[in-house]
Amino acid sequence: LSGLAYAAGVLALMALVGGVLIALKAAGAEIGWGFQLQSPAFVTVMAIVLFTLGLSLSGYFTVGASVMGWGGGFAGRSDTLGSFFTGALAALVATPCTAPFMGAAIGYALSQPWAVALTVMLALGMGLAFPYLLLTWIPGVASRLPRPGAWMDRLKQLLAFPLYAAAAWLVWVLSMQAGPQGVLAALLAMILVAFAIWLLRATRESGPKGRTVGSVATALVVAAALGLGFVPQGSAPSAGTI
Repeated sequence: LSGLAYAAGVLALMALVGGVLIALKAAGAEIGWGFQLQSPAFVTVMAIVLFTLGLSLSGYFTVGASVMGWGGGFAGRSDTLGSFFTGALAALVATPCTAPFMGAAIGYALSQPWAVALTVMLALGMGLAFPYLLLTWIPGVASRLPRPGAWMDRLKQLLAFPLYAAAAWLVWVLSMQAGPQGVLAALLAMILVAFAIWLLRATRESGPKGRTVGSVATALVVAAALGLGFVPQGSAPSAGTI
């Protein structure tokens, strides 16, 4: 029963995310995934997000710790409700780790009618929940799993490189859309994001006032980084101008 409740929590969160994506698509029905990639601002922000997620997988900072603390009261319960919230919380916190694999599926879902899009999101959720379901149905499988250890961190760090590659590809796309100025804005934004993460870590142990100042400064730096994506940029150079 706990396995089914866990799966229900995962599917509920994925259905919620799918509903939000479908609603956003319905608000601008003529704007699909491909059209968004034609926007330099969107491409810049996506490059920043993928670069940031790559830093997280590389161990530079952790995504999801605060979310885990916020939801721990529900997920820590030992009953069916606790299993449900554990599944929902796992799906939420695991999103950065699964980004290298989910991007293509979500991109396909956004280009399809709402029924297909929701089916894709639920299929992704079922894929996330199935290993736990298998362990609850066949407990002996657990003894065959690799033991936790340093290999898990190495695998996580390895998965950061597809994200870095995707960010580099987006910057290349940006060079075709906005020219050298657009590339410079994206690279500066990535540097600002790395600085913001360093600033937040550096002020973490500096007392309540220092943490407050660090958090405010970090938020301003991140806002500046994202704002670079919306700065008017030059056009791509035409053939024969270089």
